[in-house]
Amino acid sequence: ISIGDSAFNGCTGIESISFGGSLTSIGRESFMNCKDVTDVVLSDSISHIGEDAFEGCRSIKYNEYAGGYYLGSKENPYLVLMVAVSLDIDRVGIEGRTKIIAPHAFDSCTKLKSVFIPANVETVCEFAFLNCKELTSVMISEGVKKLGVGAFWGCDSLTIVTAPESLEDDINRAFPQK
Repeated sequence: ISIGDSAFNGCTGIESISFGGSLTSIGRESFMNCKDVTDVVLSDSISHIGEDAFEGCRSIKYNEYAGGYYLGSKENPYLVLMVAVSLDIDRVGIEGRTKIIAPHAFDSCTKLKSVFIPANVETVCEFAFLNCKELTSVMISEGVKKLGVGAFWGCDSLTIVTAPESLEDDINRAFPQK
């Protein structure tokens, strides 16, 4: 089951969103500007979150861990790393049970120096680390399957990339071309 692009964009009065076990995909801008949303519980089967799915939902109560705000399920509060706690972070620890790094999660975190992506992460979405100007090192663990287009575009200082054979996507789409 999936929720289509812009499905609930701008809806008012929705305070809590809880997805059943069969939801796998939340489309682009699905809940954008749903300003009343405070609680989001995802399905453990989630495998895709579209760009700006929860953009403008300023009241969401996120789970925080080592530089990131997460959404999750009752069993795993760290399923999706949604966004950095601040654009000024210089390091992040991605929680080991994280499955998805959302689009634009670290967009313009210009002080971020290195990233280790643990094995449970299946997908690094498009533009996840866009314009992280000081990012020099990325280590992607075996088990990561998808790197979205432009995941590391604008990371002009990037000199060390360790990528696994488990990647299903063309790695060149994710990194800046020099």
